[in-house]
Amino acid sequence: MMRNIIKHLYREFISPFTGIVRLREVPFETEEEFKKWWLPERDNAGYVIRQARMGNQEKQKYEVAEYKNVLTVQGRIDILQFLGSSSGVTLFAATFAVGGGYTPSVFPTDTSINGFIYGQTPSGFIVSGNTVDVSTFFGPVDANATWTNAGLIDSASNLVTHTRYAFTKTSNASISNDYMISQN
Repeated sequence: MMRNIIKHLYREFISPFTGIVRLREVPFETEEEFKKWWLPERDNAGYVIRQARMGNQEKQKYEVAEYKNVLTVQGRIDILQFLGSSSGVTLFAATFAVGGGYTPSVFPTDTSINGFIYGQTPSGFIVSGNTVDVSTFFGPVDANATWTNAGLIDSASNLVTHTRYAFTKTSNASISNDYMISQN
């Protein structure tokens, strides 16, 4: 009986989650400037009071690469806990992290960023239909190195998503990592 319930929950709530990361080289020097143009303005309660000044079409001009990700085992657990709990849920996307270690492929069983370089708290999020865009700004001095993998880390320091990357960030570049998570 319990096995059938778990299979049903997986099929209905976990399996349909997909994700991509859009890496964009943006024209902003500071996170404050990035938030002003890239993200919607919110009131103290978190409600959107004004849409982002830059629309999706304009943001696409800055796209350098797009990568598919995997939801890790811990990510699946976090989502199930979120769906089944009314309080005390681990924050799913507490940190966006990049690494420079050898990463030939990524798997749902991955538990860490290979060759961890840097982690940044997401700058904000945009909800559009069934997709959440978790946007994280990396300024000119952040994580200047060759990135081979990236992922979201929850508030308990667990890797919840993982993707391969192939990008070299330099000190004259500001980057937006837009992690698009969709439920199909």
